[in-house]
Amino acid sequence: MSQNQSAEVRSKGKIIATAEYPKYDSVQEALDGMGEDATLSLVNAMVKTNAMNSARSANSTKKNKTVLTHKAIAWLGENNGFSAENQELHGGVQGCIDAKVKELQEETEEESEELEEEVYA
Repeated sequence: MSQNQSAEVRSKGKIIATAEYPKYDSVQEALDGMGEDATLSLVNAMVKTNAMNSARSANSTKKNKTVLTHKAIAWLGENNGFSAENQELHGGVQGCIDAKVKELQEETEEESEELEEEVYA
């Protein structure tokens, strides 16, 4: 059974309204509550939004690189990645970080491709 939910609507950091909406427990319940046309329209809108967000994310390398750099530093710190041997291999601390960021970028690209295949299969 659907439950009524609410969310604050903000503009410039201030609450300007409260939006009320049902939260459905199943697809069938959403179909029954909204009708087939409205449900299909909503699904299509969300598929488009997800595709656009994925494309935006893929093309915002600066933000992604910053996030991956922080992740790389944390991983290297927890896994002895700054060892003398690793620093020698990669040309210092920055080289260790750059190598881990590159590895994480490749993993992220593979995960994105797999996710897109699942979504659009």
